[in-house]
Amino acid sequence: MKLLNNTETFDSLNNTRHRIIQDGQFSLFPEMQSDTPKQDSEYWYFSDIHNTYNNENTPIYNIDMNSIAEKNIYMPTDLTKNHIKLVPCNFDFLQSHTKPIKHAYKMGNIEYKKATDLQLSRYACWCILRHTPDNMFTYTYFISPAIKENITFDELENISYQFARAPERSVLTRLNQRFNGIVTKLNGTAKILNTQKIKTFFDNHNSQTLKSAYGITDTKLSLLDFMGANSMHYMIDGLSATLSIASNPKRCTNINQFEEIMYNQLNKARQEMIQQTGIKPENDIQKTNIISVQKELHRAENEFIKRYSNTKLR
Repeated sequence: MKLLNNTETFDSLNNTRHRIIQDGQFSLFPEMQSDTPKQDSEYWYFSDIHNTYNNENTPIYNIDMNSIAEKNIYMPTDLTKNHIKLVPCNFDFLQSHTKPIKHAYKMGNIEYKKATDLQLSRYACWCILRHTPDNMFTYTYFISPAIKENITFDELENISYQFARAPERSVLTRLNQRFNGIVTKLNGTAKILNTQKIKTFFDNHNSQTLKSAYGITDTKLSLLDFMGANSMHYMIDGLSATLSIASNPKRCTNINQFEEIMYNQLNKARQEMIQQTGIKPENDIQKTNIISVQKELHRAENEFIKRYSNTKLR
C-alpha cells in the first residue's frame, strides 16, 4: 500500500469526491422529512480510491462486494448513549451503495478508454476502508459529517489523532496483561516493574510527576489512559519486543533478566519515537482521557451509520 501523509490523503479524497444534488423535488407532504440524506449524495469512483491508496496495477483489495454486503455491512437497530447494536443488514447493499458505470479512467499505470468502474457511496467507502491498517485519518475522514459539517484539515487531523488512541490503548491493555503475567511467573512484583516500565520509557519521570505537569488531577485512571497515539504506539513496540524475547527460556529465566530486557527494549522504542517523530514520549501526553475519546468515537460511528447506511446512489 502506498503510504500517504494526511495532507495528500485529504486532498486526494476531496478532489475525487462527486456529489449528486437533487433540488426542487415536489412533495405532497413536505412536513414528512426523512433522516436519510437522499437529496445530497456523495460518491467516489473505485478507480480513484484505488489510485489514492495503491500505486500498483492490481486492486487495493481483492474486493468481493457481495461478500462485503453479506458479512461486513451492518444496520443500526438499537442506538443508545454510547453503544450500537449491530445485526447483519437486511437491505440490498449493492443496489443502495454502489453503481456500475462505464467511462474513461486510469488505474495505476493502465489507461482505460471505456471500461466499467464502480461508484461508491460514502458509506461504502467507509465499509471498504475502515480496516485499512494504521490509517485512522481515512476512517475519520469518511465519518466526519457525523462529527462536524465542512470539517477543515486541521480539525480532522486533530480529531483523528485523538481517535487513533482508542485502538492503541486496546492493544496496550492486552500487552500489559501479558507483561504482568510473565512478571508474576518469574516471582517478580508487578507494581514495581510497572513503575520501572514508565520511568524507563519516559526518561525517569514517574506517572504522578507527568500527570501533575499536565494538570491531570484524575487519580483513578492510569497515565496510560492519557498517552497520545504516538507514545502508545512506540511503547507497544517496546513491550512487544520485550515479551517476544522473554518468551525464549534460553534468554530469560529470572526477573532480573526480564527487567534488563524491558529496559533495553523500551529505551530502544523511546529513541525510535524521538528519531522518527521528533517528539519525546513525555511530550505526547493528552489532557483528555481515553474513556472520553472512546465515547466520542462511538457516538460519531453511531451517528454516521444512522445517517448514511440508507443513502441511495440509484
